Amino acid sequence: MKKFVLLGILVVLLPALLFAAGAAEKGAAQKQKVVFSTGMPDQAWKNTLEHVIAEANKRLDGIEIVPEYYPSEEDMWKMLPAQIVSGAAPDLIGVNNEGVLELIVNGTLASLDGLVAQEGFNLAALDQANVNGWRYEGDLYALPFTTTVSGLAVNMSMLRAAGINTAPRTVDEMIAAAVATTDRAKGTYGVGINLHEYHITQYVHAVGGGWDFARNLNNADNRNGLQLVVDLFNKYQVAVTPQQMGLKGDTDAFASGKVAMTTAGPWYIPALREMDVDFDWIIVPIPAGKGQKSTVYGWGLSILNSTKDKSVTMKALAAMLNEDAYEYLVEVRGDIPAMTKYVSRYEELYPEMAAVLATADNGSGFDYPAAANRFKSDLVTGMESIIFQRGNTTVNSLLAAMAADGYAR
Repeated sequence: MKKFVLLGILVVLLPALLFAAGAAEKGAAQKQKVVFSTGMPDQAWKNTLEHVIAEANKRLDGIEIVPEYYPSEEDMWKMLPAQIVSGAAPDLIGVNNEGVLELIVNGTLASLDGLVAQEGFNLAALDQANVNGWRYEGDLYALPFTTTVSGLAVNMSMLRAAGINTAPRTVDEMIAAAVATTDRAKGTYGVGINLHEYHITQYVHAVGGGWDFARNLNNADNRNGLQLVVDLFNKYQVAVTPQQMGLKGDTDAFASGKVAMTTAGPWYIPALREMDVDFDWIIVPIPAGKGQKSTVYGWGLSILNSTKDKSVTMKALAAMLNEDAYEYLVEVRGDIPAMTKYVSRYEELYPEMAAVLATADNGSGFDYPAAANRFKSDLVTGMESIIFQRGNTTVNSLLAAMAADGYAR
Protein backbone atom coordinates (compact mmCIF):
# COMPACT_ATOMS: atom_id res chain seq x y z
CA MET A 1 0.00 0.00 0.00
CA LYS A 2 2.82 2.35 0.93
CA LYS A 3 4.36 1.71 -2.49
CA PHE A 4 1.15 2.81 -4.21
CA VAL A 5 0.90 5.96 -2.07
CA LEU A 6 4.53 6.82 -2.81
CA LEU A 7 3.97 6.20 -6.51
CA GLY A 8 0.94 8.47 -6.42
CA ILE A 9 2.93 11.23 -4.78
CA LEU A 10 5.65 10.90 -7.41
CA VAL A 11 3.11 11.06 -10.20
CA VAL A 12 1.74 14.28 -8.73
CA LEU A 13 5.17 15.79 -8.07
CA LEU A 14 6.86 14.78 -11.31
CA PRO A 15 5.29 17.46 -13.54
CA ALA A 16 6.16 20.12 -10.97
CA LEU A 17 9.73 18.85 -10.72
CA LEU A 18 10.07 18.75 -14.49
CA PHE A 19 8.65 22.26 -14.75
CA ALA A 20 11.10 23.55 -12.13
CA ALA A 21 14.01 21.86 -13.86
CA GLY A 22 12.92 23.25 -17.19
CA ALA A 23 12.61 26.73 -15.75
CA ALA A 24 16.09 26.44 -14.25
CA GLU A 25 17.50 25.27 -17.58
CA LYS A 26 15.72 28.10 -19.35
CA GLY A 27 17.16 30.60 -16.84
CA ALA A 28 20.64 29.22 -17.37
CA ALA A 29 20.17 29.22 -21.13
CA GLN A 30 19.17 32.87 -21.04
CA LYS A 31 22.64 33.83 -19.82
CA GLN A 32 24.67 35.13 -22.71
CA LYS A 33 28.10 33.57 -22.80
CA VAL A 34 31.14 35.68 -23.54
CA VAL A 35 34.15 33.54 -24.38
CA PHE A 36 37.45 34.97 -23.15
CA SER A 37 40.69 33.56 -24.56
CA THR A 38 44.39 34.15 -24.26
CA GLY A 39 47.62 32.21 -24.71
CA MET A 40 48.05 29.58 -21.98
CA PRO A 41 49.37 31.50 -18.97
CA ASP A 42 51.68 30.21 -16.27
CA GLN A 43 49.85 29.00 -13.18
CA ALA A 44 50.24 32.26 -11.23
CA TRP A 45 48.85 34.36 -14.09
CA LYS A 46 46.09 31.81 -14.72
CA ASN A 47 45.09 32.07 -11.05
CA THR A 48 44.87 35.85 -11.43
CA LEU A 49 42.75 35.66 -14.58
CA GLU A 50 40.36 33.08 -13.16
CA HIS A 51 39.93 35.12 -9.97
CA VAL A 52 39.13 38.18 -12.09
CA ILE A 53 36.66 36.20 -14.21
CA ALA A 54 34.94 34.64 -11.18
CA GLU A 55 34.50 38.05 -9.55
CA ALA A 56 33.26 39.57 -12.81
CA ASN A 57 30.66 36.83 -13.21
CA LYS A 58 29.28 37.68 -9.76
CA ARG A 59 28.72 41.26 -10.94
CA LEU A 60 27.19 40.46 -14.31
CA ASP A 61 23.45 40.04 -14.76
CA GLY A 62 22.49 37.61 -17.51
CA ILE A 63 26.05 37.33 -18.82
CA GLU A 64 28.65 34.65 -18.10
CA ILE A 65 32.34 34.89 -19.01
CA VAL A 66 33.78 31.52 -20.01
CA PRO A 67 37.59 31.17 -20.20
CA GLU A 68 39.25 29.13 -22.94
CA TYR A 69 43.03 29.02 -23.41
CA TYR A 70 45.18 28.61 -26.49
CA PRO A 71 48.34 26.48 -26.05
CA SER A 72 50.41 29.67 -26.43
CA GLU A 73 50.09 33.26 -27.62
CA GLU A 74 51.74 32.25 -30.92
CA ASP A 75 49.04 29.60 -31.38
CA MET A 76 46.39 32.25 -30.78
CA TRP A 77 47.78 34.37 -33.65
CA LYS A 78 47.81 31.30 -35.92
CA MET A 79 44.38 29.92 -35.02
CA LEU A 80 42.28 33.09 -34.85
CA PRO A 81 41.83 33.67 -38.62
CA ALA A 82 40.38 30.19 -39.22
CA GLN A 83 38.23 30.45 -36.08
CA ILE A 84 36.79 33.76 -37.25
CA VAL A 85 35.87 32.26 -40.63
CA SER A 86 34.24 29.22 -39.00
CA GLY A 87 32.42 31.25 -36.36
CA ALA A 88 34.35 29.61 -33.52
CA ALA A 89 36.42 32.61 -32.44
CA PRO A 90 36.27 33.96 -28.88
CA ASP A 91 34.55 37.24 -28.12
CA LEU A 92 37.22 38.75 -25.91
CA ILE A 93 40.98 38.17 -25.93
CA GLY A 94 43.85 39.07 -23.65
CA VAL A 95 47.03 40.24 -25.38
CA ASN A 96 50.09 42.37 -24.79
CA ASN A 97 50.62 45.22 -27.21
CA GLU A 98 54.08 44.29 -28.47
CA GLY A 99 52.81 42.88 -31.75
CA VAL A 100 49.10 43.57 -31.80
CA LEU A 101 49.10 45.85 -34.87
CA GLU A 102 48.56 42.94 -37.27
CA LEU A 103 45.22 42.20 -35.57
CA ILE A 104 44.26 45.86 -35.88
CA VAL A 105 45.06 46.43 -39.54
CA ASN A 106 43.48 43.16 -40.67
CA GLY A 107 40.23 44.09 -38.92
CA THR A 108 40.32 41.37 -36.25
CA LEU A 109 39.99 43.79 -33.32
CA ALA A 110 37.10 46.19 -32.82
CA SER A 111 37.60 49.87 -32.06
CA LEU A 112 36.50 50.45 -28.48
CA ASP A 113 35.97 54.22 -28.29
CA GLY A 114 32.22 54.12 -28.86
CA LEU A 115 31.75 51.06 -26.65
CA VAL A 116 33.74 52.64 -23.81
CA ALA A 117 31.53 55.74 -23.95
CA GLN A 118 28.36 53.65 -24.18
CA GLU A 119 29.34 51.53 -21.15
CA GLY A 120 30.53 54.55 -19.17
CA PHE A 121 33.91 53.00 -18.48
CA ASN A 122 36.20 55.54 -16.78
CA LEU A 123 39.13 55.64 -19.19
CA ALA A 124 40.66 58.60 -17.32
CA ALA A 125 41.36 56.30 -14.35
CA LEU A 126 43.95 54.39 -16.39
CA ASP A 127 47.56 55.31 -17.13
CA GLN A 128 47.32 57.42 -20.28
CA ALA A 129 50.73 56.45 -21.68
CA ASN A 130 49.60 52.84 -21.47
CA VAL A 131 46.20 53.64 -22.99
CA ASN A 132 47.87 55.47 -25.87
CA GLY A 133 49.99 52.39 -26.52
CA TRP A 134 46.76 50.64 -27.54
CA ARG A 135 45.77 53.34 -30.02
CA TYR A 136 46.39 53.19 -33.74
CA GLU A 137 45.56 56.15 -35.97
CA GLY A 138 43.55 57.62 -33.10
CA ASP A 139 41.36 54.60 -32.37
CA LEU A 140 41.55 52.53 -29.18
CA TYR A 141 41.76 48.73 -29.53
CA ALA A 142 42.18 47.47 -25.96
CA LEU A 143 41.80 48.47 -22.34
CA PRO A 144 44.97 47.80 -20.33
CA PHE A 145 45.10 45.69 -17.18
CA THR A 146 48.82 45.81 -16.46
CA THR A 147 51.50 48.42 -17.06
CA THR A 148 55.09 47.42 -17.72
CA VAL A 149 57.95 49.93 -17.69
CA SER A 150 61.43 48.93 -18.78
CA GLY A 151 64.47 49.60 -16.63
CA LEU A 152 68.10 48.67 -16.07
CA ALA A 153 68.96 46.15 -13.36
CA VAL A 154 72.30 47.03 -11.77
CA ASN A 155 74.52 44.87 -9.54
CA MET A 156 75.75 47.61 -7.22
CA SER A 157 78.16 45.24 -5.48
CA MET A 158 80.04 44.79 -8.76
CA LEU A 159 80.03 48.53 -9.49
CA ARG A 160 81.33 49.43 -6.03
CA ALA A 161 84.09 46.84 -6.32
CA ALA A 162 85.14 48.68 -9.50
CA GLY A 163 85.14 52.04 -7.70
CA ILE A 164 81.75 53.23 -9.02
CA ASN A 165 79.22 54.23 -6.36
CA THR A 166 76.24 55.33 -8.45
CA ALA A 167 74.21 53.57 -11.13
CA PRO A 168 74.67 54.89 -14.68
CA ARG A 169 72.34 57.66 -15.81
CA THR A 170 73.62 57.98 -19.38
CA VAL A 171 74.72 55.58 -22.09
CA ASP A 172 78.30 56.84 -21.76
CA GLU A 173 78.26 56.14 -18.02
CA MET A 174 76.83 52.68 -18.69
CA ILE A 175 79.65 51.88 -21.14
CA ALA A 176 82.27 53.12 -18.65
CA ALA A 177 80.74 51.00 -15.86
CA ALA A 178 80.58 47.98 -18.16
CA VAL A 179 84.26 48.31 -19.07
CA ALA A 180 85.23 48.72 -15.40
CA THR A 181 83.32 45.62 -14.25
CA THR A 182 84.32 43.24 -17.05
CA ASP A 183 86.95 40.59 -16.37
CA ARG A 184 86.60 37.98 -19.06
CA ALA A 185 89.26 35.77 -17.46
CA LYS A 186 87.09 35.55 -14.33
CA GLY A 187 83.90 35.20 -16.33
CA THR A 188 82.41 38.53 -15.24
CA TYR A 189 80.82 40.95 -17.70
CA GLY A 190 79.62 44.52 -17.61
CA VAL A 191 76.41 43.91 -19.54
CA GLY A 192 74.20 40.90 -20.06
CA ILE A 193 72.27 41.19 -23.31
CA ASN A 194 69.55 38.77 -24.22
CA LEU A 195 69.40 39.12 -28.02
CA HIS A 196 65.62 39.31 -28.01
CA GLU A 197 63.59 42.10 -29.59
CA TYR A 198 62.50 43.44 -26.18
CA HIS A 199 66.07 43.98 -25.00
CA ILE A 200 67.40 45.21 -28.35
CA THR A 201 64.60 47.79 -28.44
CA GLN A 202 65.70 49.24 -25.09
CA TYR A 203 69.05 50.31 -26.58
CA VAL A 204 67.33 51.76 -29.64
CA HIS A 205 64.96 53.77 -27.43
CA ALA A 206 67.85 54.92 -25.22
CA VAL A 207 69.48 56.79 -28.09
CA GLY A 208 66.24 58.29 -29.38
CA GLY A 209 65.24 55.68 -31.93
CA GLY A 210 62.06 53.68 -32.38
CA TRP A 211 60.36 51.31 -34.82
CA ASP A 212 57.36 53.58 -35.63
CA PHE A 213 55.44 50.74 -37.29
CA ALA A 214 58.37 50.29 -39.76
CA ARG A 215 58.05 53.81 -41.11
CA ASN A 216 61.51 55.29 -41.75
CA LEU A 217 63.30 52.32 -40.17
CA ASN A 218 66.72 53.14 -41.56
CA ASN A 219 67.29 56.40 -39.66
CA ALA A 220 70.36 57.59 -37.75
CA ASP A 221 68.94 56.97 -34.27
CA ASN A 222 67.98 53.38 -35.09
CA ARG A 223 71.40 52.78 -36.62
CA ASN A 224 73.07 54.20 -33.51
CA GLY A 225 70.95 52.06 -31.20
CA LEU A 226 71.72 48.81 -32.99
CA GLN A 227 75.38 49.77 -33.36
CA LEU A 228 75.54 50.33 -29.59
CA VAL A 229 74.48 46.72 -29.02
CA VAL A 230 77.05 45.48 -31.54
CA ASP A 231 79.79 47.62 -29.99
CA LEU A 232 79.11 46.32 -26.48
CA PHE A 233 79.91 42.84 -27.81
CA ASN A 234 82.59 43.47 -30.42
CA LYS A 235 84.25 46.83 -29.80
CA TYR A 236 84.21 47.06 -25.99
CA GLN A 237 83.90 43.28 -25.43
CA VAL A 238 81.88 43.77 -22.26
CA ALA A 239 78.66 41.94 -23.20
CA VAL A 240 77.55 38.33 -22.88
CA THR A 241 74.31 36.50 -23.71
CA PRO A 242 72.61 34.15 -21.22
CA GLN A 243 73.21 31.31 -23.68
CA GLN A 244 76.94 31.99 -23.71
CA MET A 245 76.84 31.64 -19.93
CA GLY A 246 74.95 28.36 -20.20
CA LEU A 247 71.84 29.90 -18.66
CA LYS A 248 68.22 30.03 -19.81
CA GLY A 249 67.45 33.74 -19.64
CA ASP A 250 68.58 37.22 -18.70
CA THR A 251 67.10 37.08 -15.18
CA ASP A 252 69.18 33.97 -14.45
CA ALA A 253 72.27 35.64 -15.93
CA PHE A 254 71.87 38.68 -13.71
CA ALA A 255 71.11 36.56 -10.63
CA SER A 256 74.37 34.65 -11.15
CA GLY A 257 76.29 37.69 -9.89
CA LYS A 258 78.55 37.65 -12.95
CA VAL A 259 76.74 40.36 -14.92
CA ALA A 260 76.83 43.98 -13.72
CA MET A 261 73.87 45.32 -15.71
CA THR A 262 71.02 44.15 -17.90
CA THR A 263 67.89 45.66 -19.39
CA ALA A 264 65.00 44.52 -17.23
CA GLY A 265 61.44 45.08 -16.10
CA PRO A 266 59.21 44.75 -13.01
CA TRP A 267 59.22 40.94 -13.17
CA TYR A 268 62.85 41.07 -11.98
CA ILE A 269 61.84 42.19 -8.49
CA PRO A 270 59.81 39.16 -7.32
CA ALA A 271 62.25 36.87 -9.16
CA LEU A 272 65.35 38.30 -7.46
CA ARG A 273 63.61 38.40 -4.08
CA GLU A 274 62.71 34.73 -4.44
CA MET A 275 66.24 33.81 -5.56
CA ASP A 276 67.61 35.68 -2.52
CA VAL A 277 70.72 36.79 -4.41
CA ASP A 278 73.81 37.58 -2.34
CA PHE A 279 74.60 41.02 -3.80
CA ASP A 280 73.13 44.52 -3.67
CA TRP A 281 71.01 45.39 -6.67
CA ILE A 282 68.73 48.18 -7.84
CA ILE A 283 66.58 48.89 -10.87
CA VAL A 284 67.02 52.31 -12.46
CA PRO A 285 65.62 54.02 -15.58
CA ILE A 286 67.07 53.05 -18.94
CA PRO A 287 70.24 55.20 -19.33
CA ALA A 288 69.75 58.31 -21.43
CA GLY A 289 71.28 58.83 -24.84
CA LYS A 290 69.54 61.75 -26.55
CA GLY A 291 67.10 61.77 -23.64
CA GLN A 292 65.64 59.31 -21.15
CA LYS A 293 63.19 57.04 -22.91
CA SER A 294 61.76 53.96 -21.22
CA THR A 295 59.47 51.51 -22.97
CA VAL A 296 55.91 51.41 -21.65
CA TYR A 297 53.52 48.66 -22.63
CA GLY A 298 50.96 46.40 -21.07
CA TRP A 299 48.57 43.48 -21.21
CA GLY A 300 44.99 44.30 -22.01
CA LEU A 301 41.59 43.11 -23.19
CA SER A 302 40.37 43.44 -26.78
CA ILE A 303 37.01 42.72 -28.38
CA LEU A 304 36.94 40.86 -31.67
CA ASN A 305 35.00 42.39 -34.55
CA SER A 306 33.44 38.97 -35.14
CA THR A 307 31.71 38.87 -31.74
CA LYS A 308 27.94 38.63 -32.07
CA ASP A 309 27.11 41.36 -29.56
CA LYS A 310 29.82 43.92 -28.88
CA SER A 311 27.74 45.70 -26.24
CA VAL A 312 27.40 42.52 -24.19
CA THR A 313 31.10 41.75 -24.61
CA MET A 314 31.96 45.29 -23.50
CA LYS A 315 29.94 44.73 -20.32
CA ALA A 316 32.00 41.60 -19.67
CA LEU A 317 35.23 43.48 -20.34
CA ALA A 318 34.25 46.29 -17.97
CA ALA A 319 33.32 43.78 -15.27
CA MET A 320 36.71 42.11 -15.56
CA LEU A 321 38.51 45.45 -15.31
CA ASN A 322 36.76 46.75 -12.21
CA GLU A 323 38.69 48.45 -9.40
CA ASP A 324 38.90 45.28 -7.31
CA ALA A 325 40.69 43.49 -10.15
CA TYR A 326 43.40 46.14 -10.26
CA GLU A 327 43.75 46.01 -6.46
CA TYR A 328 44.11 42.22 -6.60
CA LEU A 329 46.73 42.62 -9.31
CA VAL A 330 48.86 44.67 -6.91
CA GLU A 331 48.23 42.90 -3.63
CA VAL A 332 48.34 39.29 -4.82
CA ARG A 333 49.94 39.13 -8.25
CA GLY A 334 52.53 41.90 -7.76
CA ASP A 335 52.16 43.53 -11.19
CA ILE A 336 52.01 47.25 -11.94
CA PRO A 337 48.32 48.14 -12.36
CA ALA A 338 47.13 50.20 -15.30
CA MET A 339 44.72 51.95 -12.93
CA THR A 340 46.72 54.84 -11.54
CA LYS A 341 45.07 55.00 -8.09
CA TYR A 342 46.76 51.72 -7.13
CA VAL A 343 50.24 52.60 -8.37
CA SER A 344 51.20 54.18 -5.03
CA ARG A 345 50.31 50.92 -3.29
CA TYR A 346 52.48 49.04 -5.76
CA GLU A 347 55.33 51.42 -4.94
CA GLU A 348 54.86 50.67 -1.23
CA LEU A 349 55.13 46.95 -1.87
CA TYR A 350 57.85 47.20 -4.53
CA PRO A 351 59.91 50.33 -3.77
CA GLU A 352 62.64 49.04 -6.09
CA MET A 353 60.55 50.19 -9.07
CA ALA A 354 59.79 53.74 -7.88
CA ALA A 355 62.51 55.49 -9.92
CA VAL A 356 61.52 53.58 -13.04
CA LEU A 357 57.81 54.28 -12.65
CA ALA A 358 58.58 57.99 -12.59
CA THR A 359 59.63 57.73 -16.26
CA ALA A 360 56.38 56.12 -17.44
CA ASP A 361 54.68 59.35 -18.53
CA ASN A 362 57.38 59.94 -21.16
CA GLY A 363 57.64 56.31 -22.22
CA SER A 364 57.27 54.91 -25.73
CA GLY A 365 55.51 51.82 -27.00
CA PHE A 366 57.18 49.11 -29.06
CA ASP A 367 55.39 50.26 -32.23
CA TYR A 368 56.21 47.06 -34.11
CA PRO A 369 54.77 46.92 -37.65
CA ALA A 370 51.83 44.82 -38.78
CA ALA A 371 53.96 41.78 -39.68
CA ALA A 372 55.45 41.86 -36.19
CA ASN A 373 56.58 38.25 -36.00
CA ARG A 374 58.60 38.47 -39.21
CA PHE A 375 59.97 41.86 -38.18
CA LYS A 376 61.16 40.53 -34.82
CA SER A 377 62.68 37.44 -36.39
CA ASP A 378 64.60 39.47 -38.97
CA LEU A 379 65.81 41.89 -36.30
CA VAL A 380 67.09 39.18 -33.96
CA THR A 381 68.67 36.93 -36.58
CA GLY A 382 70.23 39.95 -38.29
CA MET A 383 71.79 41.19 -35.05
CA GLU A 384 73.07 37.72 -34.21
CA SER A 385 74.71 37.54 -37.62
CA ILE A 386 76.38 40.95 -37.24
CA ILE A 387 77.69 40.14 -33.75
CA PHE A 388 78.75 36.53 -34.11
CA GLN A 389 79.61 36.30 -37.81
CA ARG A 390 81.60 39.47 -38.22
CA GLY A 391 81.89 40.79 -41.74
CA ASN A 392 78.74 39.06 -43.01
CA THR A 393 76.58 42.16 -42.76
CA THR A 394 76.33 45.54 -41.04
CA VAL A 395 73.73 47.49 -39.10
CA ASN A 396 73.26 49.76 -42.13
CA SER A 397 72.60 46.88 -44.49
CA LEU A 398 70.30 45.14 -41.99
CA LEU A 399 68.13 48.23 -41.53
CA ALA A 400 68.15 48.95 -45.26
CA ALA A 401 66.84 45.45 -45.98
CA MET A 402 64.22 45.71 -43.24
CA ALA A 403 63.12 49.14 -44.48
CA ALA A 404 62.74 47.75 -47.99
CA ASP A 405 60.45 45.01 -46.66
CA GLY A 406 58.21 47.44 -44.76
CA TYR A 407 56.44 44.59 -42.91
CA ALA A 408 52.99 45.72 -43.95
CA ARG A 409 51.77 42.13 -44.09
